[in-house]
Amino acid sequence: MPNWQVVRTIQKRLRASCLYRRRLPGEIARVAARIVTAAIRTLTREHEFAVGIVACLQTHGSRANWHPHLHRLVKDGGVRPDGTLVSWPATDTARLTEALRRAVLRFFVRLALFDEHQAAGMLT
Repeated sequence: MPNWQVVRTIQKRLRASCLYRRRLPGEIARVAARIVTAAIRTLTREHEFAVGIVACLQTHGSRANWHPHLHRLVKDGGVRPDGTLVSWPATDTARLTEALRRAVLRFFVRLALFDEHQAAGMLT
């Protein structure tokens, strides 16, 4: 079964929070994994689907600067509870990216790192 490579940078306004709260990028990776899993389960209509995701957090850019971002390998499908492998159809990556942006900003609001108004401004 093929893999998808997904790279997601953390928005510049969120990076300072990640610098001083070192567990935050890992928590963002878990939020992203939940969103990707939910999208795949919705596309396949397989709500008990097990989705394979391997995530790696990278905290530096090509110039060794602070640039936290996530690399993920996502299986092109999943496993039903009975062990059957099922591929998932290609998805609209723009919609998935927008869902990830919104989920991460909601997460920052829940942590009181931003208020609702600031998060809404970042979406425009």
